[in-house]
Amino acid sequence: YLRNDEANSSIFVKVHLTYALWNPDRAAFFPLDRSNNEKKIMEYFVEALSETEEFKKDPPVCQPYLQMDIAPDASMLVEKFETNCVTLSRQFAEGLIDQRLIPKLARAIAAINSTDLDEAKEFFAL
Repeated sequence: YLRNDEANSSIFVKVHLTYALWNPDRAAFFPLDRSNNEKKIMEYFVEALSETEEFKKDPPVCQPYLQMDIAPDASMLVEKFETNCVTLSRQFAEGLIDQRLIPKLARAIAAINSTDLDEAKEFFAL
């Protein structure tokens, strides 16, 4: 549980490695900066969607809390566990989609795509 969290949110911790567990070739390198990039994009999506009336209280994006290197070949990303994200991703993984989600997902994608590109460049230091 998180300190000062009245809702008793759960957290999800993702560990990024410099190699892929599914790839037997350990020489194939996967840079750890993808962990920080994932945190940045999540922060941007949360900020962009929270400006819309529909997603102000509950954006359909996990809130990142912390990203840090934990070893020379590993980093971790700590984020708020969002049950609505799990439900959505499980549907895609199973190949079944609840038709009621399509309008909400479309509005979320539209809100993200209509953000000012100059703001995005500033946010990501492009």
